[in-house]
Amino acid sequence: TRAAGISFKGETFRLMKDIHLNDERWTAIGAPGCPFSGTFDGNNHKIEGLFVYETGKVSAGLFGYCPSATIKDLTVLNAEVYGNYKAAVIVADAVCTKIENCHVNDAVVLSTPYNKNDANNVGAIAGYLAADGGTAWVKDCTVKNAKITAYRKVGGIVGAANLAAEVTGNYIESSYITADMTAEYSEVKPADAGAIVGYKAAEATVTENTSSNVDVIINVD
Repeated sequence: TRAAGISFKGETFRLMKDIHLNDERWTAIGAPGCPFSGTFDGNNHKIEGLFVYETGKVSAGLFGYCPSATIKDLTVLNAEVYGNYKAAVIVADAVCTKIENCHVNDAVVLSTPYNKNDANNVGAIAGYLAADGGTAWVKDCTVKNAKITAYRKVGGIVGAANLAAEVTGNYIESSYITADMTAEYSEVKPADAGAIVGYKAAEATVTENTSSNVDVIINVD
């Protein structure tokens, strides 16, 4: 653990070898009050066996809340991420965060409503991506063999691209994206489900992304 308020801004961490997490429960790096704002360089290594299980209003992923961070050059294999809020394999809550050359192979991401709410902003690479007075992007990332499910705002690459966020040059194949709107919810809202991005704000840029054999499913009562 580390002290609250230490964000590692300006610091770089580099992965020096492949890691197997053995499917043991993982707590996301970065949370409100204890965010991660540094650079994580995967150094083209792999992390395998990520298992995340969160309940309530907690961001679920390898990284949770990462304002102004950079995450790059990383592959995550055989990941399972479960929660009730923002969720993704790489970064759940990416505000002014740059994610590039990250790859997700064989993953399940599932976010279900908690107290009739949330279960939105869910994707394989990033759940919530927003350029709030800065720069935020997901570039040159790939997703293969993923099952991504949430109530709404669910995408194969990014769940929601807000403000001037950029989603560019990404690829997804052989995956299922599901907006499962069968649970009781506090109010009716759009499903916002897509192969690349679920919800796209007017100011966001989503270009040069491709997909192959991706099913987008909306389940309603």
